[in-house]
Amino acid sequence: MKTWDSAWSKIRKRRMDVWRELRLDLPFEYDHLDPDAYFSSFLVENPPDDPDIVLERVDRDRLWASEIVITSQKYFHVLRLTSQRAADGHITWAATDAHHAVLLGVRCFLSTLGVCICQGKHRAHLVDLRPERGSPQDEKAFKKAYRNAPNPVRVLTPDTHEMGQKQIFDLFTRLLRTVIPSDECAKLIQDITALKLGAHKSERNRLLYHSHYWHWPEDINWPAIDLGIRDDRGLGAEGLTKDFFVLSLVAKLVENNVRPVSEYLQIKDTFFEPLYHDQRCTPDVLSCIPVG
Repeated sequence: MKTWDSAWSKIRKRRMDVWRELRLDLPFEYDHLDPDAYFSSFLVENPPDDPDIVLERVDRDRLWASEIVITSQKYFHVLRLTSQRAADGHITWAATDAHHAVLLGVRCFLSTLGVCICQGKHRAHLVDLRPERGSPQDEKAFKKAYRNAPNPVRVLTPDTHEMGQKQIFDLFTRLLRTVIPSDECAKLIQDITALKLGAHKSERNRLLYHSHYWHWPEDINWPAIDLGIRDDRGLGAEGLTKDFFVLSLVAKLVENNVRPVSEYLQIKDTFFEPLYHDQRCTPDVLSCIPVG
C-alpha cells in the first residue's frame, strides 16, 4: 500500500448515524489525561508490521467515544475563538482561525463515522473502528475473512508517513460521497462536496509568512473598527472570506452528528455541554460575517 488513496479505498460506506452502534456504560467517563483512552498510544507502543491489519479490540467503543470527545473538544475550542475574534471586529485573523476550525471540524465529523487519524511512532495511521460496515456484499465478505474478530479495528498504514491537510480534506470529501446521509443533510453534503476544500489561499499564506502583510490594516490594532462600517471587507479577499462560508456548512454537518452523540454519552464538564445543551446553533455564531 503506497499512498493514502490506497488506504482510503479500504474505508467502506456507512450510515451517517453509525455512531448509534456505540455500546457503553453511561454516562461515559472520559479522562483526557489517560493515555490508554486513545488508540494512538497503543500504536506508538505496537507499530503495525503490515500495511493493512485487523485487530480484535473489545474496548473499541470506548476508544471510539474518546476519539469523538477529544476531536470535538478541539473543534469547539477553535470555533469559539473564531467567533469571538469575528465579533470583536478582527476579521483578518478570524479568517485564519476559521480555516483551522474547518480542519478540526472535518476530523470531528470523521470520528463520528468511526474513522480516525491516529499518530503512531513517527508516522500517521488511518484507523477504522467500524470496518465491518459497507454494502451487503462488503459486510458478508468482511465477516467471512475476519470471523475470529467480533470487535474488529482496521489499521491502514501506507508507505507515506504523514497525512497533511490536503489528504485530510481529500479523505473527508471521499467519505461524503459514499456516506449514507440523513434526509436533512443530503443537500448540505452536496453543497460541501461541490467546494474545493483545503486549498491553501494566497492571502492566508501571505498573512502567515510575510512579515508586513495584514489584509485589513484597520483591524490589526485593538480595539478594532466597528463591524458595521466594514461591508466591503469581502471584496478582494475571497480566499479569506470563503473560509467563513465553508465553516458555516461544516459546522451544520458536525452539529447534526455531535449534538445527539453528546446527549447519548451524557458528557459533563467539557465543551459538549455549554455549546450544545443550551440550544445554541454554531452556524449562527458566524452570521455576522458576510460571505463575498
